[in-house]
Amino acid sequence: MNNNEMELKTAIEILEYHQEWRQGKRDDMIHEPSKLTEALDIVLQQVKNCDLADVRLSLPHEEMNEYQKTDVVLNMEGIPFMTLTESKLPNTWYHEHLPYLFTLSSGGFRVHNKGTKEGLFKRGFGRQ
Repeated sequence: MNNNEMELKTAIEILEYHQEWRQGKRDDMIHEPSKLTEALDIVLQQVKNCDLADVRLSLPHEEMNEYQKTDVVLNMEGIPFMTLTESKLPNTWYHEHLPYLFTLSSGGFRVHNKGTKEGLFKRGFGRQ
């Protein structure tokens, strides 16, 4: 990388600042349009180069409640990390956007071979 190229960390900081300015959280826009364009180009290139297997379906820890865990889910190709919520049944977990149920074993979470999230909620065992 030469001295004229912006680092990814700097690009993200510029974009975060710009977003805060757009939302009215900052009074002045301190970055020139050319720097904003460069920051967008860098971040977009990183996203395009991202392996989809690196995408995570997990919440930041500060947004998780006492019934949620983020872990590697086995037997789910392409989704290495996700936040699962514990149901009211023993060792039965679910994800907000997936129909499957999961169980926790010594090797991590595994897809449960019986039942669905829909059935779990119909019987009153889901958490809202």
